[in-house]
Amino acid sequence: MEVEDRVLEKINSFSMKIYKERAMKFNTENRAYISELLIADQKRGPSILVVETPTTHPSVDTSKEGVVFGEETSAYRITRINATTCRLTLLRTVSYGGDLSQNVMSKTFLKETLIRLADTQAYFLKVRELAVFSRADGEALGGVVMDRVDAQTIKAGASREIWDETRVLKEAEAKYPLIKDLLGQVVENKLISAGEAGDVGTSLQDLTKEGADVIGGAFFATLVGNTTPKAAVDKFLTRYPAMTELSAEFVWLRPFLTEVGKRLSSGSNLGTQMRAYSGAMLSTFDMGTDLNMIKVYLATGRIPYAHASIAMIGTSMTLQILLAVSQNKNKSWRDLSTDLILAVTCVKPGVDAYRASSVRSGEPEDPDKPLDAASEMMAGKAVEMFGESIPEATMQTYTLLRMLASGNLVGFKMATASILIGIFATAFSATMMAYNFDTHLKKRELNRGSTATSPTHPGGASSYSWRSSSSPLPSCFSRPWPSVC
Repeated sequence: MEVEDRVLEKINSFSMKIYKERAMKFNTENRAYISELLIADQKRGPSILVVETPTTHPSVDTSKEGVVFGEETSAYRITRINATTCRLTLLRTVSYGGDLSQNVMSKTFLKETLIRLADTQAYFLKVRELAVFSRADGEALGGVVMDRVDAQTIKAGASREIWDETRVLKEAEAKYPLIKDLLGQVVENKLISAGEAGDVGTSLQDLTKEGADVIGGAFFATLVGNTTPKAAVDKFLTRYPAMTELSAEFVWLRPFLTEVGKRLSSGSNLGTQMRAYSGAMLSTFDMGTDLNMIKVYLATGRIPYAHASIAMIGTSMTLQILLAVSQNKNKSWRDLSTDLILAVTCVKPGVDAYRASSVRSGEPEDPDKPLDAASEMMAGKAVEMFGESIPEATMQTYTLLRMLASGNLVGFKMATASILIGIFATAFSATMMAYNFDTHLKKRELNRGSTATSPTHPGGASSYSWRSSSSPLPSCFSRPWPSVC
């Protein structure tokens, strides 16, 4: 968090000395930096270089109480690609000074760097014109807009604030004035019940404000009623003629809505509850049919199959117990015994679903557990799939084929039902795992195009380096080049 940021000395139009002080988390002292900032053009090619290097200044008391002085070196290079596109490359090294743990470094340096990259991307998105706004820009804009909307409560007008700052949205509004109301309802409708979405069959030309509000308010209902945000957007755009026309004219609209849908899904607890509890119910049904099949095997003399089923269930239960022990190694014996009882009684999937949906509703994660609630639920699902569901379904399919070949159809219906439920439960669990990790914000916050190094000093974790080359950024050079000596 920024405490102080000021210019100490302006040397000329392209060079100055600055002072920055940042508050640190985890009850550690503030960190301060004295840097010289230089802006220069590259004589070898079409680029601008901004360099920040450590320096000193007589006006700053480096013995200030409660502040540790560190060093920051960074370089931004903005390279022109063509008349409408440029590329930003960032190289940054920070030495915080003193002795900080790896955990503190990761949660301060990395977060600060990611925020800086996100802010840079948001700036360039806001100045890009409508005529060259691409599908990739639309997806990025969806993330920028949703960053302005709180994850749990509707901030009235939050999306409309960014509208006045974003060139592409203002140009789209100038052409179709009701698009602001329509997309504003889409973004801010996250906690409104699906209700009666209604059908507005009018064209874009005949659309009224009331119709725009109805269409925008139907997005969340469509999102809840479909398996993925992409499918929901497809249905949303084809259901309303006005949206079909808009998506045909603005190529960025579909990826924009898809990204908004992902973020709404991750922030809304309704979809999470439906997926979590449906998965838990299927797991319980699957276990019940498997136990019934053991009874059928024993009654029909298929003893080896019964033993194999018991071994598969035992394997799954053992892995569930090991997972519970690992999750509760820093917890009390009471917490551990509770999870062990839940695992042995086969009701842990339902409890895991409740815990995951509670966290998505706003309750805090348990800091003493290695895995968060969503990851624990997914780990339990993986154990069920590979320890019991897939092997059991394979064996039951083999048994069913043996029944058909021998003509002995005792238990045929139960075996068929068990196989179908097992396959469905496995497919649902695998899909839910991929979907939850794709829409979970914490698991998507790192830029896949960025890399970070380990601490640069072997003796401690007070220094980090970061290098990132962004995707092409738009319209950097709409103004004349600076004349830099």
